[in-house]
Formats: sequence, C-alpha cells, structure tokens
Amino acid sequence: MSDPKRLSVPPDYPYQNVVDIVSRSDEMLAGEDYAHYLDVGLSALANVALALKGRTSPASILDMPCGHGRVTRALKAAFPDSALFVSDIDSDSVDFCARTFGAHGLASQPDFRTLDFGRRFDLIWVGSLITHLPADVIKDFFRFVLRHLTEGGVAVVSMHGSYVAGRIVASLLQGGEAYGVDNVAGWRMVDGFFASGFGYANYPTTDLSVQRYGVALATGRWTCKTVRRCGGEIVFYQEHAWDRHHDVLAFARPSGDRQQ
Repeated sequence: MSDPKRLSVPPDYPYQNVVDIVSRSDEMLAGEDYAHYLDVGLSALANVALALKGRTSPASILDMPCGHGRVTRALKAAFPDSALFVSDIDSDSVDFCARTFGAHGLASQPDFRTLDFGRRFDLIWVGSLITHLPADVIKDFFRFVLRHLTEGGVAVVSMHGSYVAGRIVASLLQGGEAYGVDNVAGWRMVDGFFASGFGYANYPTTDLSVQRYGVALATGRWTCKTVRRCGGEIVFYQEHAWDRHHDVLAFARPSGDRQQ
C-alpha cells in the first residue's frame, strides 16, 4: 500500500482536529487544491447545521456514499463524539474511511428496496448520489433513508437543480457532451426537466451493470413532492447550496412515525 497524502490544513480552518490523511485514490481531490477540498466539507457542515436547527450533536451519523472521505473528515471533526458510520458501493472507500476516521463501515448495494443496515441514524448525509439515479430508484432511496432515520432524525441530500441544468444547456448549445452525457441524451434529459420537473440520462456505456446510472436533474418542487409522497417531512430546500453547485434538501422522519 502506498503512503497516503497529507492535507495542508490552513491555520484559520475552524476544526484544527481535522484528520489530514487523504487517500491517493480520492478522485475528489483535484491536483493539490486542498483549500477547495476542505471547503466542500465545510459547505456540507453548513447545510447540516441548518437541518439540525441548533440541536445538540447527533448520537449517530451516516455518510452515504462516503467516497474516500471528503465530507466524512468534516463530520468527524465537527462531531467527534458521535458514532460515525460510512457506506459506499466501493469497498476500498469504506475500508479507508473506517480505518482513517474510526468509523463503522457498512457495505452498500444498488437495490435500496432490500438494503437494510439493521439500525437507524440521527443524521444521514447524502452527497451526490441521487444526482446519478433515475426517478424510480430515487423514490426507493428516499424510502430507504426514512427507514433508517430515528424518529425526528434528519437527512441532508444533494441534488442537481436549475443551476446545473443551466450549465448543461450551455454545454449542449456548444455541441458537446455535458456532465459525461452525450448531446442527444443530454437534450432529452433537459427536455424532461423543463417539461415535468425531472430529467435523467444514462452515462454512455455497454456495461449492463451500470445502465441505470447517469445524470439526474430535478426541480425543488419535484424533489420535495417526491419526499412527501414517500412519507418524509421537508425541513428546507436550498438552491446550489453545497459548494455553490448542488441544491440541498433536508427532510426528517416525522415524530410518531413507525415506519418499518
């Protein structure tokens, strides 16, 4: 195993207890832009703080998908006494985060209808997952999240909204691909977004195992309506609120809800 990278943490970073180890497999660290890498974690924490509404530290936190810990490290620094759980479909990511941040690793899988971690969490952070899923799978995921929240627990979820839709249209008008989606599929996705509030396009691939993985766009109205239909209670929705890029939705499992 190669030696990991070390973050250069600026002296004004608000959590000097932050773990500075970074996996060399971390695709979210572009070049040596440590400042932006750390800022993305702080942006996630700002949205979490809004969702918690001043409540004390959550007893248990799930970061899913954790990747190699871009947000996990911020959650660990901000809530050092919380039980931290990490999950991803990539086992190397889970192993790294469990080892580096003292987290409990949970293996994920694509079918959220049957995925069961056997416990519930006070806070679930979901960064850039439903941004890649078709509508029916997003609904399955929202139900999965609600099953795994404690009563009154809150989930904070990122989504591609109107800001990303505008970026995609600009790229398509220049005749290229956008966000990894080819021009024809991209226009079909954008048309769906403006017509119904939701659009989706697969990534171009011949691998049948990832045929239902691509790019999703959704309006706040579509996303909030979908969460409510799944039984969730909206806490807030903010446009391009995570890293000034993704929209952010926070929703809760209502008090008195006895979902199984």
